[in-house]
Amino acid sequence: RFEVEEIIPHHRLDRPTVLVASHDDQLISLDRTKQLASYWGSEWVDLGPAGHITAEGGFGRGPYGLRILVDLVERIEGNL
Repeated sequence: RFEVEEIIPHHRLDRPTVLVASHDDQLISLDRTKQLASYWGSEWVDLGPAGHITAEGGFGRGPYGLRILVDLVERIEGNL
C-alpha cells in the first residue's frame, strides 16, 4: 500500500521490540502484524478491534500504552 515492502526487514532485529496490533486496522492485516512480529522477534500485543492505532483515534497517552512502553524500556535496560 505504501510501497515499503522491499525495505521492511525480514529478520530478527538486534534489540527488544513491541508490535501493537488491532484486529480491524484498515492499513495492515492482523496476520501480517503477526508475521512481522515473528520476523523481528517482537513481543506481539493484541489490542482487539481498535481500528488504526493513532493518537487521533484516541490512542494518545493512555495508561495501557505507557505500561507497554515501560515494559519495553525495562527489557532494553536489562539487555545493556
